[in-house]
Amino acid sequence: MQIRHAEWRCVGRLGVAVTSFLGDALDGNGRPVFGSPAARMWNSAGDDAAPAAAQQSLYLAGPAQADAGEPVPAGPVEEGDPLAGPGAGDTSSVLDLAVTEKTVTVTPDPELLSATDKSDFPLYIVPSIELNESERTVLSSDGDVFWNFSGGDNGMSVGKCGSAVIGGISYYCGSGYVNRMYFEFDPANLKGKHILDARFDITETWSFSCDARWVDLERTNNISPSSKWPGPTKLDQMGDRNVSAGRGSNCSPSQPCAPIKFHDNAAEPGENLTPTVRNFAAGKISRLTLMLMAKDEKGTVSWS
Repeated sequence: MQIRHAEWRCVGRLGVAVTSFLGDALDGNGRPVFGSPAARMWNSAGDDAAPAAAQQSLYLAGPAQADAGEPVPAGPVEEGDPLAGPGAGDTSSVLDLAVTEKTVTVTPDPELLSATDKSDFPLYIVPSIELNESERTVLSSDGDVFWNFSGGDNGMSVGKCGSAVIGGISYYCGSGYVNRMYFEFDPANLKGKHILDARFDITETWSFSCDARWVDLERTNNISPSSKWPGPTKLDQMGDRNVSAGRGSNCSPSQPCAPIKFHDNAAEPGENLTPTVRNFAAGKISRLTLMLMAKDEKGTVSWS
């Protein structure tokens, strides 16, 4: 079977202008209506790239596996989901979107098709298109982009996904790429309100180590479907937290999933979450983008 192209039809007239093949669509006032990251195509070569034990999730791995002779797997399910994007070891390609008033067309990469061994099937093509309300993305140093990621039951992670020895046990996560996570907010629900206090809450579902590691919350320039590593410029620190949660009974005492709350610390005048959100509500900032990152992006034990 040969696939020459895949076509999606647009129903009705949207009254938008597509600004690039990446699918940034603007209305008559120049505001984003919908967007798409670059269409991507990837194979399943990475399924055999990791140690056999690492092909299952750490959430299924317990102490009994410590003597199995291979690294214990460490990594969130979302990033192991083949539909979420290319994984470690997968060969991927960026595809152009051909856009008309009525259709969006994607043409597969013939070189990737011909070079993929039958053992590395299936192939995936994802030209996702999303409405722009509040946006989010994860950018990876290996080039992967998880635009408007779902998070799934176990979420996405930040920091370095590599391998490390903890307590005499070798844990494996991935090839050593680094992730950063971004959230962009629209001011509609805050306009005209006076902000007395602001807090950013996010649930940590897993951490590489039972020992706490620092996570930073930074304000950055805004994201778009075309954002790539290393991501938009950092503007100001909103806060940091020293945390570890989600490894459950693998830690003593047990560490269940837990909300991580970023809030201005009076003892640290450099933390500016509340004044930033106050300016956002007052219209001094058009869109507010916050980034989560590991303070130490060189050590795998900071992966969380």
